[in-house]
Amino acid sequence: MDFSREIRARRAGTATPRPGAPAWIDVDLSAIAHNLQRVRARLRPEVAVFAVVKSNAYGHGLVPVAQAALAGGAAYLAVSTVDEGVQLRDAGIHAPILVLGVVVPADVADVVAHGLTATVTDPDDAASLGARAPSTAPLLAHLEVDSGLGRAGTAAAAVARCAERLRQTHGVEITGAYTHFAALRASQAPEMRRQLAAFEAAVVALRRAGLALPMRHAASSLAALNLPESHGDAVRIGGAMYGFGIDGAPPDLRPALRLATRIDQVRWLESGCGVGYGSLHVCRRRTRIAVLPLGYGSGLARDLWANADTLVRGERAPVLGLLSMNHTVIDVTNVAGVVPGDEVVLLGRQGRRAVGPERLGGAEAGYQATALLDRSLPRTFLRATRAGPRDGLPSPA
Repeated sequence: MDFSREIRARRAGTATPRPGAPAWIDVDLSAIAHNLQRVRARLRPEVAVFAVVKSNAYGHGLVPVAQAALAGGAAYLAVSTVDEGVQLRDAGIHAPILVLGVVVPADVADVVAHGLTATVTDPDDAASLGARAPSTAPLLAHLEVDSGLGRAGTAAAAVARCAERLRQTHGVEITGAYTHFAALRASQAPEMRRQLAAFEAAVVALRRAGLALPMRHAASSLAALNLPESHGDAVRIGGAMYGFGIDGAPPDLRPALRLATRIDQVRWLESGCGVGYGSLHVCRRRTRIAVLPLGYGSGLARDLWANADTLVRGERAPVLGLLSMNHTVIDVTNVAGVVPGDEVVLLGRQGRRAVGPERLGGAEAGYQATALLDRSLPRTFLRATRAGPRDGLPSPA
């Protein structure tokens, strides 16, 4: 197969739909590497980068994205579950991997055997995990500090009381500490600074108690791009790596994911006709609709995709009404020549236009829109050279 021709066809909107697939996903791995390099340029040379590839790399594909991120300058990887870490090791990835999610005692053997770093949230958590660690090697772990997100972790104000217990816990070696900021926008920098101060005070308390903590990290993409004092020893880059719209991001970040489907049916509805369950949309004119073969069963959340734009023949076509489990209806009245089988782009570029996940509603929309995409949707991982698209590497996500 001529993948260069296929890639050009997809970007032009003339690709042949895949038989049997309700939709397909293209992931531009060169965009992953490019975006990380652009963020890397904003950091001091000594600041390391965690590439956050949790939840199947936000729906993009765990192993290929991790490989691209490491090639793009990341030194560490961050996942949500032990299973994700094991998948990366099984794929031959040797970089340090931090498990951000819960590690239970039954997981300890896998964590140690595969050289993963766990997260512990308090001394009791550390003790229960340490009791299951083999005598030959300790469980390496980072302590999560709650500096104001109100989620998991040891409260920053309580760290001093917990530090001695952590130091004396057998079977666990605390090698770092981290926190998560609650902010969603750059305008919340004062709140981020308050959290940062609480976290830094907690780190001082931990070190005074005898914990070396060679690594501390607080910043995700938003803080990494807008709050240089938060960089610490490392930053965790997720959204910016995938090209999501984030305050303060370099203007040349490139969305890495393209989601496309095909039209199943084209028909006319008369003025006054309702569209979809509940008839939440009522046609105000004679309307030509196109029916797509995917809906919330493929991971399109109803609240995100209500009234969203799609692209057909390079023109915008809005979603109408409430999404069904396996169908979405779009308005193609103003798009000439639409026929069944035409490609429809829900995320990404078609011709000269593009639709990005940030158009679905706010800073967090991109994270949800891609992470929710069904893992069974076929993904093709595209690589490009400086001269342009070179090849596509089909691979299961």
